[in-house]
Amino acid sequence: MNSGKTLFAQLMEFVPWSSFARIVARYSGDARVSSLPSTEHFRIMAYAQANPQYDRTATGLRPTPQ
Repeated sequence: MNSGKTLFAQLMEFVPWSSFARIVARYSGDARVSSLPSTEHFRIMAYAQANPQYDRTATGLRPTPQ
């Protein structure tokens, strides 16, 4: 059994959360948000990008035709 951190948790340690919070505050990113703060939204979208098994249509995103 794995007793360490997941790969995604290790990746999230590299995110400069203090800078992220400063940018969100500067642009009032959480001003009218009541249920999903910007940090959680970022984590969800990063997980969707990092996990190839995650279905992007579940988030309402559609693949762009190329």
